[in-house]
Amino acid sequence: MNLNTVTDKSVLVYTHFKGCPPCKRMDKEVLSLESVQSYLDSNFVCFEVFGFDSIDNDFRKQYSVAGDPTFLFLNNKGHEIHRIVGYFDEISFLAECRKVNTSSNLSQLTKIYIDGEFNLEFFREYIHAKERARQVDSTLIYKYLNSIPDSNLLKREYFFDILNFGYYEGIWEQPVNSRYYCAIKQAYLKGLFEDLREEMRNRMIFSLNFELEALDQNSSTFDILLNELKVLETGEPILLKDLNSNGYFALLEDRYPSFVMEYERAKNGLGNKSSSNIFKDHVKVCQDNAYELNSLAWGIYEGTYTESIKQGIDLVKRAIEIMPDYTYYDTYAALLFKDGSLDEAKSMAIYAIELAKTKNKDYSETQNLLEKIESAIKKQ
Repeated sequence: MNLNTVTDKSVLVYTHFKGCPPCKRMDKEVLSLESVQSYLDSNFVCFEVFGFDSIDNDFRKQYSVAGDPTFLFLNNKGHEIHRIVGYFDEISFLAECRKVNTSSNLSQLTKIYIDGEFNLEFFREYIHAKERARQVDSTLIYKYLNSIPDSNLLKREYFFDILNFGYYEGIWEQPVNSRYYCAIKQAYLKGLFEDLREEMRNRMIFSLNFELEALDQNSSTFDILLNELKVLETGEPILLKDLNSNGYFALLEDRYPSFVMEYERAKNGLGNKSSSNIFKDHVKVCQDNAYELNSLAWGIYEGTYTESIKQGIDLVKRAIEIMPDYTYYDTYAALLFKDGSLDEAKSMAIYAIELAKTKNKDYSETQNLLEKIESAIKKQ
């Protein structure tokens, strides 16, 4: 790509590929808009790099393009001025385009950062620009977060960064005594930033979960943190969210990790409650949560929990009453099969398969279960 002979305009290179969901969103929702097309035509010479053939790969390698969609803004000598990566709505995308020929472009911000003469407000602008370019790393994140004075931790703009970057991709194991966790806990207990409350809850759960996994299960600290964890659990998914892009970094498989830990501890003869009592207490907590009731029933079927098959059947029947989902009927059929109620298990498996067909869901596992049931019936 020879940029020397183009014009005095800056150059925009859009890299994307056929199977890229955020690229398709950009194409459909943003780049197709007349307002966007008009602005780009007036201010840039536009090129696209589509796919990964040899020439495209050479360009991607030359400019270190590691993700799509990437928007590279270059001068007519081919030097990078600005970069953004990922999906941006119309307003955000045009705002980034307008930065290209100003002192707010990433190239100019980087020069100021390297010179080392900047204040906290600039540092915040710079790290967000680096994040939009997907060039931020944990070293830069910590340098920025550690530069925020304690007096600013509960100011919304800096609290947002603590919440987001303090639990950024790959660094979500923040200790419960870290200033990031303590700031979030303080804001949560004070009822600040209601719109961010779910994000605070999830981050505290991650910290508590990691801390508990490393602790002696017989220690008093374990009980204290376990009780803190119980208060935060709601039965909703526990996800770490990227607040700038609405993507997710990580999730905990269990929606009630405190129950899993406490139950395992009791099975190992630790703590002062039996596993059966812990199980009963947990059922009371989640008695209206169909997803969790089914998970408990399936855990009984698999032997994770030592409660009776009859109890598992009662739990999944309650889940079906709340929400008649295909997977719950599958669990019901499996438990009936394990209980020896073969004819009833067969009927339930057939019903589950028919329900799955109406929802276009994969029912191969239920089909395998039905074949096992029918084989057992023949052997009677």
